[in-house]
Amino acid sequence: MTYLIKPVYYKIFLLILACSLNAFLPSAMAAEKALDNPQIEQQEKLNLKQATVKELSKIKGIGKRRAEAILQYVKAHPEMTSVDELKAIKGVGKQTLARIKDKFVIK
Repeated sequence: MTYLIKPVYYKIFLLILACSLNAFLPSAMAAEKALDNPQIEQQEKLNLKQATVKELSKIKGIGKRRAEAILQYVKAHPEMTSVDELKAIKGVGKQTLARIKDKFVIK
């Protein structure tokens, strides 16, 4: 009997295919859940008016000093309505703000 692909290679191919599907399946399922539930994205945002230094420091691009500066600014400006106002803080430039602004909400 003549095979187009030898059975051994076919089994290896199926094994590789199964492993690659297994690697991508969990991330695809998580993405599908996020699309089904738009509140997931809202829950991940941090309210600047209630945030702590520890919470802010967990965000990539914000260290302890910058977190303290952000909190001082927020306390000094209770009428703050936009995350874009963080540009007024020394050390928070356009690039930093662009990187972090989607992680915050002001309520």
